[in-house]
Order: sequence, then C-alpha cells, then structure tokens
Amino acid sequence: ALAERFEEIDAVLCPSETVRDDFVKVTGRGPERCHVVYPGRDLSRYRPPRDADERARLRRALGLPIAGPLIVAAGRLSAEKDVPTLLRAFARVAREHSDASLAIVGEGDARGQIEALIDALDLGSRARLLGYRDDVAEVFRAADLFGLTSTREAFGLVVAEAQATGLPAVVTACGGPEEIVADRETGYVVPAGDEGAVAERLNLLLTDPNLRAEMGIAARARAARFDLSAMVGGWRAVYEAALARRA
Repeated sequence: ALAERFEEIDAVLCPSETVRDDFVKVTGRGPERCHVVYPGRDLSRYRPPRDADERARLRRALGLPIAGPLIVAAGRLSAEKDVPTLLRAFARVAREHSDASLAIVGEGDARGQIEALIDALDLGSRARLLGYRDDVAEVFRAADLFGLTSTREAFGLVVAEAQATGLPAVVTACGGPEEIVADRETGYVVPAGDEGAVAERLNLLLTDPNLRAEMGIAARARAARFDLSAMVGGWRAVYEAALARRA
C-alpha cells in the first residue's frame, strides 16, 4: 500500500487541496511531500462565442432553443454527480424564467432515473439530455451559465473548461470545483444537495446580465491557471525539487 511505502516516496502529486487533505488524513503522514498540481487541459479551443449569431448557429445545430438563456451541465450520469439536485433547482428557476432551458451532456447508469425525474417535474423539452458528445466546447459556447451539483469531485476539469469559455458557474462544495470557482467572482459555490441555494444563484445570474458578463470575464481569466502548460510547469517544479534533494 502507498501509505506503507511512504518513506520511499519523494513526492506525492495530488489534483486538488481536497485530495491532499484526504491523503494526509488517511495515511497519517505530514503534508510536506504532498504537492497539489491541478490537472490541465489545452484550453485554446474553449472560448466564448464571437457574437450572438455564432451562439444562435450553435444552438440551432444542437437542436436547442435559440432564444432565452441556456444553462449547461456536463459529466457522467451517475449517483455522485447528483443531477437530480440540478434538475430540481432548474424546476424552480423555470417558474421565474419561462424562457430558460437546461442541457446536460453525458451518459451513465443514472440516465433512466434522470429521464423519469424530468417527466415528474414536468420540464418537457426545457431540460434536454444530449448524451455523450465530443464537441463539448461548442455546447459550452452555446450556453450562458454552467452548473455542477456533484456530491464529490477530486477536481472537476469540466468546470475549468466552462470557465475558459467565459461561463459563470454555480457549483457545489464537493472538492475540486470549489477550488476552481472563485466564489462571488467567477460564479458561486453552494452547499452540496441544496437545490434551493443552487436555484437562488442561478436565478441571480439569469436576472442580472451585467453580473453574468462580469463573472464570465473573470472566469475566463482565472481558467488560465488550469491550462495544460500550467500543469506541466507544476509537475516539472515538483520533479526538479525531488531530484535536487537526492543530489
């Protein structure tokens, strides 16, 4: 086990502060050899739409409503992603914003349960499951907001991708996402499982386009720290420090 061989290890790379804290707690070892290097992605393809025409074209191609605000979510359809909380929150939002819609990208074992809940909440075509897609960057570009309501995430690279697209994000305090989103600057962090808090923050952003625009600009700037080059630089610094200690 890793804990038993800890003394032989020069460095442990963790994808978030949450994982590092969990590792230290489980192993009982000090954090001095545990280094947080956030996962990275080539974010160059994640960008805001050039104009309203591009957004409309993308929505048309995706079969999504051209008019009205669009909230997007992406990830595996599984229990820990807690999509039901997002759907219940959106049902509240839909009562105040009759033109709002929700699109969810991803597949998984919970799809049947999620489809049943969409029917039970009488959301109809306002909440759509897009399935697995390899054009997530385009889906994000068509949207206005991003939502994630997981109960647990080691990191949550999809949040960084959404922020790089200029989307304000409403995420739950579930680990990595709360390190990606700067609360009240690039979006909001709310308690996991709290559909009321999710709905409140989504409503706030939908009601205030100026706030949405300001947070979107800040989100795009913050996303740079999660680019592939930042990850490689972080790894290199850890490796070089470990080698120097052995020299």
